[in-house]
Amino acid sequence: RCRFAATPPRSSDTVILADPAYDAHPAAAPADHRGLVAAGMARMRFSPLPASANEAKAIAKLIPGARVILGAEATEAAVRGVQHPRVLH
Repeated sequence: RCRFAATPPRSSDTVILADPAYDAHPAAAPADHRGLVAAGMARMRFSPLPASANEAKAIAKLIPGARVILGAEATEAAVRGVQHPRVLH
């Protein structure tokens, strides 16, 4: 069930990631058999998503002050570093 607030979230509550540079920080394959699925994912390659940067910027215009993370900065570590955002896109 999706609920939308009547007012936009505060900018400090909003983080937008887009256009990740997938090959900038390649994932390391797991060292043991428990990570077979993750190992397969580590070998996958994804195409760039340049239009997602435009989308992120358009969303940020709706929520002034939203934190926008693009390109090589849009990493798994960046997502994990976000503390309790109300909106994560």
